[in-house]
Amino acid sequence: MDTHPVAPRVSRQLIAKAMIVAEEDDWVVSEISAVPSKFLKRIRSPLLPWLLTAISFGAFASTYSELVRWRAKFSYMDAWQYATNAAVTDDAVVVMGDSITAFAPLPDRVCGRPVIKAGVGGAGTNDFIGLSRVLLAMKRPSMIVVALGANDVRAAHADDDYGVLLSQLKAYTPNLIAVSDTGDENIVAQQKAVANAVGVLFHEVKVTGLMPDGVHFNQHGYRQWVPAIVDTICERFSR
Repeated sequence: MDTHPVAPRVSRQLIAKAMIVAEEDDWVVSEISAVPSKFLKRIRSPLLPWLLTAISFGAFASTYSELVRWRAKFSYMDAWQYATNAAVTDDAVVVMGDSITAFAPLPDRVCGRPVIKAGVGGAGTNDFIGLSRVLLAMKRPSMIVVALGANDVRAAHADDDYGVLLSQLKAYTPNLIAVSDTGDENIVAQQKAVANAVGVLFHEVKVTGLMPDGVHFNQHGYRQWVPAIVDTICERFSR
């Protein structure tokens, strides 16, 4: 009498898919090969399809959870981009930057004009080449302030990207200015040279108040950086 357990009924289509996964996916093959040979010898044909199906289901569950995580992330970014675009008016001052801009205590209004903070943590100049098109779609703000550079230290083509971004943004407003948000002398020198080449006002802000990471600003740093930006904005509008 056969005393081996019987696997639940599995459709031929599901078994076929499991066999394909087992043959094509390296990690599935490695999982099977990791099972002790003595155990494999005990597995009779009724159990093998069930084992392969279980492994395939595990792979699907892992992939699905990863897709859900990325979907949530991009859904948040989509919502943020839409909200930022909706907030941009003809008299607005849009400040584009990274986490330094995102956490900056910028005033709600500067020289009577609303300020829109478009700061994205971890963003570099290259990111805003595409992102700015979404944020400014069908918009013509009164001024755009570019405050990037802190995340460009290791970028291979930071100067080229900076030139592309500034040239692109000039089409959205007659008032475009660039300010530094890093103490890296190489980045600041590159930005200043590129801004001068494309005819954009560049203002270097010296900040000594830094967090322990040497990148982000502390309260003292923001007390140096924010007023400098506000003064630069008002000076530009007074011309």
